[in-house]
Amino acid sequence: VGGQYNNIQQMLKGLDEISNIWHRPRTRYKALCILQEYIRQATSAFRSTVDANSPEEVTKGLAIFTSTLLSKIDEIFAREFYASPQSLSRNLHRHLAAFHRGSPNLDRSYYFYGLLDCITQVMSFTDVGMLPHRLVGRLEQLLLTSRVIEFRWKTIEIFLSCSSTRPSQRRRLQACIEALSPDGERVISQEIDLIQKHLNDDEANGWRLACLRPLESPAENPIEFDTGLIVAMPDTFDADVSWKERSIPRSEIKEQPVTHLVRLSQGKVLKSMLSKTSYNSAGLSSDCDRIYLHSEKDVCVYDIADAQDDASSINHQQIYNNRFANSERIMYVALSASFLVVATIKQTYIIEFSVKAIVKALPNNEYNPCALAVHETGVHLIVILGLCRERTSVAYQGQVRIYKYLIGRGMDTPTTVVLPEADCPKLLYIEANGTIICCVTRIHNKLLVWKTEDEFTTVGQSLAFVKNSYAPESQETGITSASVYQSLSNRTYMLCATSPSRERYDNLGEWSFSIPIPEPQNVIQEPPAQTIHNFEQFKRNRALVASAVSETHNVFAVLEETGKIYILPLDAHEDGGIHSDDEEAIEVPASRIIQARPSTTCLRFDSGGERLFAVDTKGKVVIIEFQET
Repeated sequence: VGGQYNNIQQMLKGLDEISNIWHRPRTRYKALCILQEYIRQATSAFRSTVDANSPEEVTKGLAIFTSTLLSKIDEIFAREFYASPQSLSRNLHRHLAAFHRGSPNLDRSYYFYGLLDCITQVMSFTDVGMLPHRLVGRLEQLLLTSRVIEFRWKTIEIFLSCSSTRPSQRRRLQACIEALSPDGERVISQEIDLIQKHLNDDEANGWRLACLRPLESPAENPIEFDTGLIVAMPDTFDADVSWKERSIPRSEIKEQPVTHLVRLSQGKVLKSMLSKTSYNSAGLSSDCDRIYLHSEKDVCVYDIADAQDDASSINHQQIYNNRFANSERIMYVALSASFLVVATIKQTYIIEFSVKAIVKALPNNEYNPCALAVHETGVHLIVILGLCRERTSVAYQGQVRIYKYLIGRGMDTPTTVVLPEADCPKLLYIEANGTIICCVTRIHNKLLVWKTEDEFTTVGQSLAFVKNSYAPESQETGITSASVYQSLSNRTYMLCATSPSRERYDNLGEWSFSIPIPEPQNVIQEPPAQTIHNFEQFKRNRALVASAVSETHNVFAVLEETGKIYILPLDAHEDGGIHSDDEEAIEVPASRIIQARPSTTCLRFDSGGERLFAVDTKGKVVIIEFQET
């Protein structure tokens, strides 16, 4: 018994090593190997406790270790999930072994597959209730949306691994896939049948452990080991929690930016087309595979996916082009992988690329659109529309509508959030995983943050934050863009860029800043003041009109109204929170991007956070790569 207890102590000590190496590109593969070793030890320890009928303290200690191990996997998986590959490389190991004459490194697709395999091994002796809720949500989303059959199979195996909970988890998966189209539901249902039969056969033949009494979640009261490490999973936000971050690795611009000019399929430069149609705004899709350009009447979308793989060429296929009526003046445009959303003065249109047609028209109901954001999964498209009605009894009346379009099935009942204090939306932003919605108001320059619940049917209580209190303004000043950043400690921050007005200059300025977004998901409290930090490196800059942040390279990128792009490496602040120690921001050479009406999506990192993309209204696309220093 003493040996088992000491072994658990040593394993808990070693988990810290994973935290220090998994986020670095050069050592991330080592972290995966360490995870595999700890899972092997945990599996061996579990079998020992079952065979030896170990005392409760040892079993509880093993449960705490397994819970902590799953939290570490969740921490890594959170970073990899939204950059998960769309295909699994074929014969990669053979090619790399031939070229390098040795065992090759895993590419991103096999690294992601390896993480799924780690979870599968842990779940062979663990109750599904021990999985972190966020990890369960991402696994379910992967099952519903992934086009990689190997990823789906591993996800199904995770939920069905434990023999004692297999029937209940089978029913859970069947309920989950009901949201899919009939064909999609049929395909995944067949995959569930095949994997369940495979697991049952392996257990019947003695090739796999049939776990009848899985390890369950540890008690709420933590156990303190001799190492001084207290292991517990907090369920509520503590206002006194430390926001101190561990050291953040730095990255730098790898080489000169690559500039492209998107061309029409006939070979004519897009610029020649602009002699007939002059666009005033442009932006990128969330995966940076497509760009859109629009004027008050016209909108078009181009595919630039080849730029992700080969920096020397771009596929210039135009996948959508439309001219709206004079009475349908285009106000805002947003782009996802499969849909284009156009907000005109009268209605908001959802356009599906596969049919190149409008699949839904949403009336504005006497309101004017003033902000737009979209988020797409394989099951639904979320359209977040900011609306404002002027010249009412309170001068302004604003609201945010959240539409949920079930792909191939129609529109769900929308959720409406009415803004208080005679204010209206100016900017909307939704996090890559769709759990955080940000709204910046026009009049009071207030930052509102919600965390979505119940599959976007409701939103929780908002965090209402005002950086500095000034007289109300209606101009395009104050906060101009916002981005969500998840730190290496798995904490969430909002990074905001600003456009200071004359009044703000007179009041010591309002510079770009970072602010923590506390947990839990249903109630948000304002974070401690010492964790909110200014990026005063931008105090000499003109107005900043767009921003983006990379969790892979830990850099904050901004676009100045002059068209210049600046990069600021992020650091952990000694008092807690995220800031930058650099004296000045780094200007990216030869990367000027000009727009008459800048879009907040004209500057974006790709889904893996590896490359920074920028686009202007002339079809110019700038791609900036980074490397760890």
